[in-house]
Amino acid sequence: MSENPFPESELPRWLYRKAREHAMKQWRALPGYPYETLARFSHDFGTCVRTVSDLIRGMELCVKSLSGTVFANRWAHSAEMIRGGASLAEALTPAHDRLPAFYLPVVRAGEKSGRLVDAFQFLETHCKLLAGPAAALRKLWLYPLFIFLVGSALRVFILLVLGSPLSAIGLAIQEIIGWLKLVVFLLVITLPPILVWVDEIRLNVPMLGDLEKDIALNRFFRVLSLMYSVGEYRVEAMIQTAAAAVTNQAAKNDLLQAADAIENHASVAEAFAKVRILTNDQRATIDAGELSGTLDQAFAQLSTETGDRMTSTLALITPILTRLVMIVVVLSILATMFNALFARVIS
Repeated sequence: MSENPFPESELPRWLYRKAREHAMKQWRALPGYPYETLARFSHDFGTCVRTVSDLIRGMELCVKSLSGTVFANRWAHSAEMIRGGASLAEALTPAHDRLPAFYLPVVRAGEKSGRLVDAFQFLETHCKLLAGPAAALRKLWLYPLFIFLVGSALRVFILLVLGSPLSAIGLAIQEIIGWLKLVVFLLVITLPPILVWVDEIRLNVPMLGDLEKDIALNRFFRVLSLMYSVGEYRVEAMIQTAAAAVTNQAAKNDLLQAADAIENHASVAEAFAKVRILTNDQRATIDAGELSGTLDQAFAQLSTETGDRMTSTLALITPILTRLVMIVVVLSILATMFNALFARVIS
C-alpha cells in the first residue's frame, strides 16, 4: 500500500496544470527560433572574444546590440552573472526557452575546450544555415492558416452584408467552435505518447515523409558536426545533444539508438547502421568518415546534402499547398454566398 496516495481531488487540478503548461509550451514555440538574431549575436560575441578577450565587456556590448529583442531582456543581467563567477552558458540560460536545443551545449563545449571563438563561429554558421529552412517551414503552415482565418471572417461578413445578421451570428459561433476544436486537437496530438505515433506516420507519408527525414537529419548532422569540431564530449553524449535538435519524436528515438549502441561499445559506423531513417548512401558516408578520421566533415556533408534537398522540396511544395488552400477558401466563400442568396430568395 502506498504511503502517499495521490488524492483523487487533486487529479483535476494536476491535469489542468499539466494541460496549461503544455499549451503554454506550444504557444511559445509557435514563432520558431530567431535564428537570424542568434547568428548576429554569435558573430558579434565571437568577434568580441577574439579581439577583446573579455567575456563581461563582450556580453555588455552584444546585449546592447540586441535592443528590442527578447534576448535583450533575458540577458540584461548576464554580464553581472559572469562577474559573479557564473559560466557563459549559465549566463545565457535565462533565455533557454528561446534558444535551439543545441545552442547552450555547444557554448559549454567551447568553454570546456577553451575554443569559445570557434564555438561561436560554428554557431553563427549553423544558425544562418537553419534560418532559411526554418522560415520556409513557418510559411508552410502559417500562410494556409492565415488564409483560412480570413476566409472564416469573410463568410461571416458576407452574411452581414446580405442582411442576415442571425445567420451571421450563428456562422460566427460555428467558426469559433470549429477553431477551438482544432486548437484542442492540435494540443492533444502534441502530447508525448501520441506525438511519437503521429510523427511515425509523418515519416512514412510518400514525398512528405522524405521531407520530414531531411529536416530531421539536416539538424541532427549539423549539430553533430559542430559538436565533433568544437567539443570533447563522449560520442554518445554528442549524439544525444544532436538528437535534441530534432523535433520529430519518432526520428529522434531512431537516432538515439546510435547513442545506445555506442554505449554498448559499437563503432560509430555500427551504431548508425541501426538507424532506420538513414539511407545506404548516408551510412556509407559515415563509414568512409570513420575510416578516414574525418567524421566531422562527413556529418557536415550529410547535413548539407539533406539541407539542399529540404530547401528544394519546400520551394516546390509551399506554392502548391498555398494555391490549394486558396482554392478551398474561395469555394467555401462562394458556397456561403450562394446559400445565403438561396435562403433569401426562398424566404
